[in-house]
Amino acid sequence: MARKPRIEFPGAFYHVITRGNDRQKTFIDSEDYKLFLERLDFYRERFQFVIYAYVLMPNHVHMLIETGDTSLSRIMQALQFTYTQKFNRRHKKVGHLFQGRYKFELAKKEGSTHELVQAITADIKSRIDR
Repeated sequence: MARKPRIEFPGAFYHVITRGNDRQKTFIDSEDYKLFLERLDFYRERFQFVIYAYVLMPNHVHMLIETGDTSLSRIMQALQFTYTQKFNRRHKKVGHLFQGRYKFELAKKEGSTHELVQAITADIKSRIDR
């Protein structure tokens, strides 16, 4: 059975979450974090989207982004694919790094961007404190 298509549109705010396959670490050392941020910045410039916030945890990533004309699916496919290739090459691994499809929520544009960032980081903090 085919998956339901994702609801995406230009100029949308998304809270994106992606995590390691079987909850494994997606960042083993500081070089991995640096590599991910380099890839994120590369695709931000290439696909012209805005990053309002990100949180990199050892086994998952949260981001608040606003897309331009490029779909969120295209952005995430490129980011995850190239980061996984470089991660696997660097650590002499093979196979999937990320678990299935990334998750996302449309973030409401009501209020300021600052309020959106605070809401997402508060949610992340509450999950950490559990």
